[in-house]
Amino acid sequence: MTDEKSENLDDDIPNLSEHALSALNEFLSEQEQHQIKFEQLRQKSLSSIQNYLGTNS
Repeated sequence: MTDEKSENLDDDIPNLSEHALSALNEFLSEQEQHQIKFEQLRQKSLSSIQNYLGTNS
């Protein structure tokens, strides 16, 4: 019986084709690059706001 359970558990694990896995990795890489760019822009904006508030107070 344990062998049947092991086989059933293996069937539940999703498998991606090589093409789908490649597309997923590309998506995750692009997502990471967008996150980095967003953080850089956020920091630049915060710095600009702080400079503006510092010169106008």
